[in-house]
Amino acid sequence: MTAVFCEGAGFTVTPAVGAPGINGIVPANTIFSWYAPDLSGGLTGGAAFSGTGVITGNLINTTSTQQTAVYTVTPTAPAPGSCVGSAFTLTVTINPSAAISSMSTTVCSGLTFRVTPTDGTNGQVPTGASGTTTYTWSAPSANNILGAVAQSPTGVSDIFGTLTNQTNIPRTITYFVTPRTSYSVGPNCVGSVFSVVVTVNPIVSITGITRVICSEGSISFSPTNITHGIVPDGTTYELVSASGSNPAVTWTSFASGSALITGTFSNTSNNAHSVTFNIRPILAIECSNSNNFTVVITVNPKPAITAMSAISCDGLLFQVSPVVGNPGVNGLVPAGTLYTWTAPTYTASLSGGLSQTVNQAFLSGTLFNSSNTIQTATYQVVPVSSPSLGNCVGATFTVQVGILPNAEVLTLSQTVCSGIPFAITPTHPGDGIIPANTTYSWTALPTGPFITGGNLGTNASVISGTLSSTSNIPRTATINVTPPSPGGCLG
Repeated sequence: MTAVFCEGAGFTVTPAVGAPGINGIVPANTIFSWYAPDLSGGLTGGAAFSGTGVITGNLINTTSTQQTAVYTVTPTAPAPGSCVGSAFTLTVTINPSAAISSMSTTVCSGLTFRVTPTDGTNGQVPTGASGTTTYTWSAPSANNILGAVAQSPTGVSDIFGTLTNQTNIPRTITYFVTPRTSYSVGPNCVGSVFSVVVTVNPIVSITGITRVICSEGSISFSPTNITHGIVPDGTTYELVSASGSNPAVTWTSFASGSALITGTFSNTSNNAHSVTFNIRPILAIECSNSNNFTVVITVNPKPAITAMSAISCDGLLFQVSPVVGNPGVNGLVPAGTLYTWTAPTYTASLSGGLSQTVNQAFLSGTLFNSSNTIQTATYQVVPVSSPSLGNCVGATFTVQVGILPNAEVLTLSQTVCSGIPFAITPTHPGDGIIPANTTYSWTALPTGPFITGGNLGTNASVISGTLSSTSNIPRTATINVTPPSPGGCLG
């Protein structure tokens, strides 16, 4: 007789009763006795037994191939005859079950892992002519790992899966796998459940980052986990490429392999322009499926204004507005630039002039010149670009304002005889503030009772004329004179 069983499960063989039957002549209630079986290599178990109605045993196959045990069995017919029959052999083939030790593997997030148990290396794995081992498992669970699914009821030839680690640190997940070996003859054998521990390393997955800085400014930062995506500790960065949208923007590249993304930027135009870094993240345990990301740096212009000068008259409000340009007549002046300044320094004959701490669209002020010569005030002005261009503070520049004096002539008088010409030349300082080369104009004839004559004057160096009196007593004539100073300042 022959029979095939799985190892370790125990077996029972009952010869079929028959006269003759499929197993020969087997009286009902026949009992059997046997010696310990002859075992092929790798089998253990099996013992002698006497007087039982079935042939039983429990054999252990410690190999990954089929092994056999040969029993010599003596049948004895039941009482009253208790006739001992001829001994026969029972060959029991023991199919091995898979006995696989725990396994482990490491994979990068988003990639497929595959584990194939190997006979000998990972325990007993029946394969080939000895049988076909396949695997099933239930869906494992693990925090922050996605993609784990069950493999059931159909078995597969290896253990695999595609897992996504949602964190920035390695995570593990454990599969509990049931091996099943199929045979062409005999039962399929289910092995012991074994574990496969999968470590899922994180990948770097950084979203695009933007920064806005002022010209001549620098960046130095590391992407932050969660804020910028998945950023494992120890990530470094390699510059793949960099491009600017305008040749006016220049920059220094950061060092590859650094944990910081750095750079210094200059914008020589008066408009904002951008630079785009294409960056490759690198991990000590590098996962090749980490994606590149971009860092876009917008570089706002910074005002760079040359020294300026202006002329104004005593007591008049002056305004100085640098001309927008790139660069223009006054240097690099972005549109919408604003200004603050400190109180001016000036020569002794000037007064007035205040500081301004609130941004203004232009420099302005009112200064007073108490001398009869031009005097100078110097302002230290700080330019700042408009809020839309980042409020970038430029270098301080100077504005020198020359204040021309106004002629401030006191009331003058002269006594002359009727019909005799008069001439009056105001002098400084006796007659007031008289700048050099002051001229005089009057647009109406002298007025007064019984007075005739006189003339109009335009930019005359002397106030003059000839008046006649038709009265027999002294009479007074009044002339209203405007003294235009050099430079157009009206006294």
